[in-house]
Amino acid sequence: MVIRLAMTAIPLYAYTATSEHAAARSAAKTIVDALAVATGTPAICEPVFVESLEALAQSPPGSIRLASLLPEIDRVDDAWDEVQARLRVSFGNLAATGNPVFICTVVRIAGDGEDADLLYRRRVRIRRLDLLAAELSRETGAFVIDLDRVIADIGGRNLQTDYRLDTAAAASVAGHAIAIGLIVNGLDEFVPFELQDKLREILMQKNVGPATPSSLVPANVMAFGRGRHKQNVVTITDSDGGSQAGRLLRQALRREIAPGEAFAKLMKAVRSRGAVESGTLLASAVLRMVRSHRR
Repeated sequence: MVIRLAMTAIPLYAYTATSEHAAARSAAKTIVDALAVATGTPAICEPVFVESLEALAQSPPGSIRLASLLPEIDRVDDAWDEVQARLRVSFGNLAATGNPVFICTVVRIAGDGEDADLLYRRRVRIRRLDLLAAELSRETGAFVIDLDRVIADIGGRNLQTDYRLDTAAAASVAGHAIAIGLIVNGLDEFVPFELQDKLREILMQKNVGPATPSSLVPANVMAFGRGRHKQNVVTITDSDGGSQAGRLLRQALRREIAPGEAFAKLMKAVRSRGAVESGTLLASAVLRMVRSHRR
């Protein structure tokens, strides 16, 4: 069913490394294309790139703010205590604007063919930045788009990329993940809730590179505020619910967790997924366990 909607303009401001500009543009185009399919009307979403987090905080009211941690890799020699203190202040200022803020993690592929010490320091810095992204999300209510996990699921070698995301394949995959994150958590002011769900369905049916749509489902949503989407922490992760349900069953059977805790987690899954989908996942998990036992 096509949901009719007047022409929509979505203001997207981005602070990213130059090598990530293609991914941000791909995300914007993906959203526009999905809106055209869902509503039959054109939309406008063209990222405006700014030079700093401070400039991002000055973007017009009502804008969506996309911030990457990748530019910090160019300052790998800066003292970490100073870096995290500066980023906490910057993201605190961003959160204070009241507009949606999205943090993109850095892919943990540090490159090759360079000085071994530099690669080591870069790898350590990337891991620290990605951990800080989760901490900033808890502290400020920003949303996390876990590009590191998305690229890792597919493989940097398959996409011929490293932490810079400077290939067309990497930009397409990263853009798809960013688009999903923005649709699920950033469009409350622009499109109705039911249309957001429709847009997500459209994107999940879209193949991007060697990835399967199910590998890009937003999961691990934690609410830290009021409203349908406000101040949720969202990472883009593997959503193999059958495996998760199977793990939960095995833990209960092995008495690694209490039956009451297992039941509570199952009920949480029912509330978040719905009874039909949860029942399907549970049946799939039982079937996997039976097959595994037979082997």
